[in-house]
Amino acid sequence: MRNFAPFYLLILYLFFSQTLALPRRDIINITAQEKLIKTNTKIELLEQAIRERNHKEVCIQSSALVNLINKHFSELKKLEPQHNWKEIKEAIHQISLRSCKR
Repeated sequence: MRNFAPFYLLILYLFFSQTLALPRRDIINITAQEKLIKTNTKIELLEQAIRERNHKEVCIQSSALVNLINKHFSELKKLEPQHNWKEIKEAIHQISLRSCKR
């Protein structure tokens, strides 16, 4: 079997050299975008639970989503300024209150 260590080292070197070459603001933007993706995924999971009338899952997902929005509010607002994140959070909070009472 051939030794692929030099090949893997080259790939790692290329990856990290590109990552380190990114300006700090680009790395921050990548992190913020990951938070937005996570938020969008939670919204999709909440929508699915609502469609399926799964009240327990609606409670879980809406509570998690409210916490996620609170935690990353400033990044979400910068990335998606056209959305009113306060209203979105409040609407999801109301869903959470109703679904978690059951």
